[in-house]
Amino acid sequence: MATKTRVVFDLNRRVKVILASEGDKFSVKQIMKMFNVGKTQVYEILKKKTEILMQWENCTNGKIKRELKKTANEDINEIVREWFVSARAKNHRVSGLMVQEYATKVAQKLGKTEFKASNGWSESFRKRHQIVLMNFVVNQVI
Repeated sequence: MATKTRVVFDLNRRVKVILASEGDKFSVKQIMKMFNVGKTQVYEILKKKTEILMQWENCTNGKIKRELKKTANEDINEIVREWFVSARAKNHRVSGLMVQEYATKVAQKLGKTEFKASNGWSESFRKRHQIVLMNFVVNQVI
């Protein structure tokens, strides 16, 4: 028997599984086939149905938002994000290096000497705020 790979469901799909079970009265086996998942995953969703439905009700305007994890440097991240949005609104080119330099300056102003605007921080920042940097400035020696 072939093993199924675990599929991570967002909140919408979890609610659909619950509605298929509760509202449409489908069996676990039928739900497994409908969503192409294993029975353990279906049972886990059904076990946590009250928690999932509460999350669903608390969503604003029916939009599902993935909660951003708070970081130790949330104040720096927010200031840098506002700067980035402002710069892009003015059609300024912004590179990853520029973001890192600005973050370092902000950290110094806030007195956070332990903060390092590393490539890892930059990548996490970019992913967290869904930023795509198209124009990387690379110093080339000709």
